[in-house]
Amino acid sequence: MRIRPDQLTQSLKKNPPGIFVVSGDEPLLLQEACDEIRKYCKSQEFLERLAFHAPKNFDWGQLDEHTQSFSLFGEKKLIELHLESLPNDAGKKSLQAWANQPPEDACLLLISGKIESSTLNTKWFKAIESHCLHVQIWPINHDQLPQWVTQRMQRVGFHPTAAAVKALCDHVEGNLLAAQQEIEKLRLLNTQEQVDVDDILKGIASSNKYTVFNLVDACLERDAKHAVKILQTLQAESFEPSIVLWSLSRETRVLAKLFRARQAGRNIEQVLQQERVFKNKWPLYKKYMGKASPAYLPKLHHHCQLADKAIKGLESQSPWSLLMEASLLLAGVASVKA
Repeated sequence: MRIRPDQLTQSLKKNPPGIFVVSGDEPLLLQEACDEIRKYCKSQEFLERLAFHAPKNFDWGQLDEHTQSFSLFGEKKLIELHLESLPNDAGKKSLQAWANQPPEDACLLLISGKIESSTLNTKWFKAIESHCLHVQIWPINHDQLPQWVTQRMQRVGFHPTAAAVKALCDHVEGNLLAAQQEIEKLRLLNTQEQVDVDDILKGIASSNKYTVFNLVDACLERDAKHAVKILQTLQAESFEPSIVLWSLSRETRVLAKLFRARQAGRNIEQVLQQERVFKNKWPLYKKYMGKASPAYLPKLHHHCQLADKAIKGLESQSPWSLLMEASLLLAGVASVKA
């Protein structure tokens, strides 16, 4: 069954099946949905948690082994599988077998980026979806953001004015992680329930010296030295690395679409508009594309994937080291190691 994130709480009260799918490209909403499922599984005594990343060459036999083996302490398991690409034939077969007959002592949580409609309509995925709870997450667009921010602020007891909501939306430029961080900071700075635009501006003024938007601008300007300085400052100020990753990953997706559009002879301004890039940034993107080649994008995407694993504790390298390498690649430094 396919549901929206706001339907998850009620759906978990209806004895859901032993397989969950959470898909989408919005990190905050993806994380929150996964956390709610983890909390539910823990309440059902699935106390042992195992996490795997599944690239193209993933050994799907590992999944079968863990479903057939007993826990050392007799605990039920929650097995998380982070899909980095579509499963191969062995993977499809393994997932369908789980969906058709889930083990009593294990739950499966599949975590994926956006699943395209071409995949949603395949026979193998429909077979899985008919036996699972699929939380499909869509990005919050520009028109929906004010309502989302208002609801988030009301959830923690604030009553924001329309001007306050607009100021916060303009500041975060669609980054939900950054918006949530600003709301949490506001809770520390403001004890009043009523929040006006001055409260928002004070919170922004007390922010870090640099933001992820400064980092992206420096990279698009191909100013590697300034990008390094900004990233080092963010790290020193204990900035949340997942927000940096969100920004770099978003730029990777936007640039990939821009390069594909240019190669197909399409107007890149249409893509910039579709991706909700502010018009005052369009010249920066056009200038960047005049100098950069799309050949580096696969390596940039790879470093973002590694940084995501590192943030989740599934990669031995430092998240900040990987974010630095990704930033340098975006800024045009081609000598970064793979």
